[in-house]
Amino acid sequence: MGFTVDAITDSNLIGVVGINVKNSKVIPATGLGVQAFIELIIKETANQKMNVLRIWSHGHIGENVPGDVIFGNETISATTIDTFKPLLLKLTPCFAKPSRVELRGCAPAKLTGKVMMGKLAQIWNTEVYGAEKSQFTMNWNPPVFKATPDGRVQGATGIEYNEGR
Repeated sequence: MGFTVDAITDSNLIGVVGINVKNSKVIPATGLGVQAFIELIIKETANQKMNVLRIWSHGHIGENVPGDVIFGNETISATTIDTFKPLLLKLTPCFAKPSRVELRGCAPAKLTGKVMMGKLAQIWNTEVYGAEKSQFTMNWNPPVFKATPDGRVQGATGIEYNEGR
């Protein structure tokens, strides 16, 4: 049996997420790079399995800017993910079956961001969700995409913010 984790990488998001989520372990992870973020999640989950990991972070935005996820001063994108793969693999055993990761930042699925999502799904052996647009509320701002552990990425329908699922 697993549980839900809301990991928040920006201090401005802590209050908004903390007020609006229930039945979740909220982990402030502000300003941390990828390694420190992964180590904190592993420590805070204390060998329990996660059903859902929601990563509340920023991403670079702009008309022709590919999707990514920012951790402190480090960025995971389609072009940098292989560099971070050894660190990201450490999180794989922390996921229950079934499970999912939600990238709740700005536009992680934009352009080559879908490639990044596919690689994350393969690394973590779980579904990874993200949107092409900026996320300003608790509910998804579509279109939303789902990457599966085989690396395929497809449009996701009927996706909304659900507590503890």
